[in-house]
Amino acid sequence: MLLILLLLALLSYRNGIRAQQRGLSPTRWTIFTVIAFICGLFVSAFILAVIILSRNPKIVDLATQNNQTAITKYMTDNLGGNAMVYSSLFFAGGIGGYLLIRYLIDKNDLKSNL
Repeated sequence: MLLILLLLALLSYRNGIRAQQRGLSPTRWTIFTVIAFICGLFVSAFILAVIILSRNPKIVDLATQNNQTAITKYMTDNLGGNAMVYSSLFFAGGIGGYLLIRYLIDKNDLKSNL
């Protein structure tokens, strides 16, 4: 969680500076970056859940039985080998939100120069 907050602070700060250099409101674009980063995390978490559930249908059966201990045991036993891939996908969603706002800042700068 700390890594996500540090990454969010750094990326929001960078977009705020980028917006200020282009004569835009840095506070506004920093807030947009935070919102886009969090939305990106949620979208990537949803995609990750779909991937995990489609590759491991036994989890769906355990969830319908509401067996939390069996779900936890199954997840730790069978999904530990892919933790790096799953966390990379999760962070990619957040960085995608940051890059979207960065693109919009740059696009807005191009419009104002034309």
